[in-house]
Amino acid sequence: MLLRLRPDAIGAMLVTNGSWGVQFSGSDAFTYEVQSSTDLVHWLPVSTNQPVQGRLFQVLPSPDGAARFYRSVLVP
Repeated sequence: MLLRLRPDAIGAMLVTNGSWGVQFSGSDAFTYEVQSSTDLVHWLPVSTNQPVQGRLFQVLPSPDGAARFYRSVLVP
C-alpha cells in the first residue's frame, strides 16, 4: 500500500495582509520545483525548494499584475 502513496506537493491560496499568495506543502524527503505559466502550456521555473516541516514556500503575485498559474513538480 505504501508504494502507491505519492510525494506530490499540495498548493493552497492564501490571503495575508490584504495580498494573496500561493503556498505549497510537500514531503521533507523530496525536492520540488515551482513553475509559473500564463497559458498553461509554457512553464518557467520560479524556484527549487525542499520543504521544512511540510512547508515548501509561498509565491507572491507578480509585480506586473499579469495573471499566472502555478504548479509544483517533483524533481527526480
